[in-house]
Amino acid sequence: MVVLLRVLMRAGIAVRRCSGNPSNSGIQKTAQRIKEFFMASEKEIFHPDFVKKAYRFDKIDSKQWMLIYRDETASRTFLIMSISIPIVIISSSFFIWDVTQHQQKDRQEFVQKLVKDAKQLGLFLIVPILGALFVTSLLFRVHSLRVLRIYQKREHPERYTIVAPSNWGTLKKMEFDRDLCISSFIEHENELARVGLLFSFGNMQVDRSRYIVDDDKFRANIYHWLVSRRHVTKDWQKKIGDVREKIKHAILDMPENERIVELLKGGYINFFHAVQIIEILKETEKDSKNFLGFYSSQRMKDWQEIESLYKKDSIGLGEASQLLQRVVQYEIPALRRNIQKADQAIQDGAKKEKEYLKQSFDAKKNYDKELSRMGIKGVMLRSELLNLASELPSFIDSIALLIQKLAPAKEYYEAFRDYVHNSSAPSLSLLPLLTLIFTHGSSVTVYEYTYGKAPVKIEKPSIELLIKADENKEEAEDEIDFGDDLDLDLGETGGEIDFGDGQISIDVVADERGLVLEDGVARGDEALGLLENGETRQGIKEELEELISFLSARSLDEDTEGSADIFILGSEVRPDKIRNVTVSQLKEWNSQASSILAELNNPQKIHLFKIRTSPQYVETLVDELIGKRDLEGRYEKMAKLMEDKQKREQDNLRETRNQLNLTIENTKKLKKEVEEEISKKYKGRQVNIMGGIHQALVPI
Repeated sequence: MVVLLRVLMRAGIAVRRCSGNPSNSGIQKTAQRIKEFFMASEKEIFHPDFVKKAYRFDKIDSKQWMLIYRDETASRTFLIMSISIPIVIISSSFFIWDVTQHQQKDRQEFVQKLVKDAKQLGLFLIVPILGALFVTSLLFRVHSLRVLRIYQKREHPERYTIVAPSNWGTLKKMEFDRDLCISSFIEHENELARVGLLFSFGNMQVDRSRYIVDDDKFRANIYHWLVSRRHVTKDWQKKIGDVREKIKHAILDMPENERIVELLKGGYINFFHAVQIIEILKETEKDSKNFLGFYSSQRMKDWQEIESLYKKDSIGLGEASQLLQRVVQYEIPALRRNIQKADQAIQDGAKKEKEYLKQSFDAKKNYDKELSRMGIKGVMLRSELLNLASELPSFIDSIALLIQKLAPAKEYYEAFRDYVHNSSAPSLSLLPLLTLIFTHGSSVTVYEYTYGKAPVKIEKPSIELLIKADENKEEAEDEIDFGDDLDLDLGETGGEIDFGDGQISIDVVADERGLVLEDGVARGDEALGLLENGETRQGIKEELEELISFLSARSLDEDTEGSADIFILGSEVRPDKIRNVTVSQLKEWNSQASSILAELNNPQKIHLFKIRTSPQYVETLVDELIGKRDLEGRYEKMAKLMEDKQKREQDNLRETRNQLNLTIENTKKLKKEVEEEISKKYKGRQVNIMGGIHQALVPI
């Protein structure tokens, strides 16, 4: 825009130099007019000169219609689009004509450059083309939605005429009634989403057409209209300070009257409040009125002086119009946004409360499911978990009996090894852990497996002692020891701290790893049975897997006999221990071993073994269960917080709604008072303040 003005100004200077008569340059006048059109400020949009030009350009009768809305930005955009569209069409047509009608060397220079750049870009040419189309379509959409001017019929205020751009760069006028106009507030927390909705659907619909109307043009109308019509001086704000100072002192001395208290609830006292206060004082101060009709009351004198100051240069009207503009433009939208935020906060709080209650229910359900899976009630977690381990001895005895039934399988394994090695098999013992169980059953200990001899005495940790100690621990956790019965005997030290500086005793501790105690007592892990100890139990599993693998291989060999196998079997002589074992027997042993291995790999049994042998595992398990149990209470507490938040937001919403309704009622009253005051200046003619104020004053 600035570049266009500079070009026109330079053109005017060039013509002026050529003609020698700079004062009469038509180009200079045109450039000046264009500059005034594009640089007009918001305060000048209802300047009488611009208003007359609008009536003339739109061919509207000013006697029947009144201009109430003028968007100078939309007017400038319309002018630019009106100029740009023909230029783009002409340039595109010339480009197409030059490319299709001439060879490359005969084309215009800029056409050759564009074609060359397009060939270099190749397929990437689609990116700038799509970008240009998107920007153009967006600008065209915004341009088609903008409203340039709105006129209101003087005799029928419910009748309007809207002037807006058409689809092909021209203007269209549409006359409509207020009933056909639908306005909408587009408020969204995301600014980008709000702008997108505004550009897509506009904020006003007339019949089936949608438009974008800038409410600020309406809101700024009344104040600038008063200034432009010289009803209010431009420097009235410099004089209002003295009036506000007098109101500040006069309000300190007020009679006790309910009507005055009601007036002062609004907070800000304006010209119309002063007039009403004087009417009230005429009743309360009537005793101070003399025979000449004057009041001797200082209250009445103060407020009469305030009224006269307000009326001088229409200061009161200017302040009221600015107050009306500020309330409609800022305070009421802010209250509506607060209501929307509070309502959204209530909905979010209700949603989160529901989610937390569901999570609390799920947490309790998971906790109960975990207790059910473990087979405990959850009253005393440690004791109940340790009690579960009391079932292990019977399980271990049953497993040992099942393992002992595999003794013939182990003998078959050894006999086959000796047969394969021609009686020169290695001296390494097969399945040593299973062999001990075959011989001694479940009573064999890790001590006997490690040292090759039975212990003299077994000191196995008692599960009953662990449970009893745990019960004492849980009872002690419920009590707080403040140390009141702590008896400190300082002796003869006089309360000094003994750091042991007198004598230092150094003991040399020998490394006893690898030593075998000669007392023959099995303690700790060595006192546990082979199936109780984690390492030996894992070894038993590995030996079972080894036996299962051998039996499976033998079953497969016996089942798949070819001609070569029959020849070999007929020529070889196997021992009786091998020859007497059938395939069905092999499969039965395999099934028994697999069943034992499955029992040992049962997660529930592994869980019980860890409880029996690892106090740290019990503590970890208890902590996990307590965490799951406390999760229910945590979610319930968060749900309660959301409930309290909803109550606070509901109170805030109720208070804000009441404040908004009160502000709307006071603003309606102020609007009516301003209209009546302006009407007095036009000999009682009806005055209506139109525009976005009607949207703002819609009650909730």
